[in-house]
Amino acid sequence: MLDLGGGVGRHTIPAAQHFGKGSEVVCVDLLASAIEKLGQNAKQHGVAESVVGIQESNLTKLFNRGEQKTKNELALVLTS
Repeated sequence: MLDLGGGVGRHTIPAAQHFGKGSEVVCVDLLASAIEKLGQNAKQHGVAESVVGIQESNLTKLFNRGEQKTKNELALVLTS
């Protein structure tokens, strides 16, 4: 699952808890400080192995990694 603008994990962590072990919830945020706090929060809530934090401001760079993605590969959650 991909959480854009996920910050410190308000939605990322509950999603990781919901999907359980073996899942991967990727949180992208502009702020490195938010991603650092996300890591701390994920560890505190026991989901550090399922949460990936990425600090990135350029979504083209994030998605353009030389691999073709199909529409069904990502579950997208937009947070406000």
